[in-house]
Amino acid sequence: MYFKDFAYQIGLVMKGNSTTSSFTHTLFDAILPEKKKNLLDGISENTYKAYYNGKTKITGIAKKFIQMSIQIYSKILFQSKEQI
Repeated sequence: MYFKDFAYQIGLVMKGNSTTSSFTHTLFDAILPEKKKNLLDGISENTYKAYYNGKTKITGIAKKFIQMSIQIYSKILFQSKEQI
């Protein structure tokens, strides 16, 4: 499934009167933990709109999310091994 399809499907239920750019920003914001919200800095409203419409792939931001997830889960795994 492409992001645009995911966003459209979830938007049918949750988007309400939000613009496509605002709704897409909200989706990304909901995924990130509070300390990592800075990953969204510098993303323009036009880019969020392009993500939603599928005119721009989410490859770049997805790589940032993956790197962030690896860092978070590596810390969790390392901490749990120390406690064993």
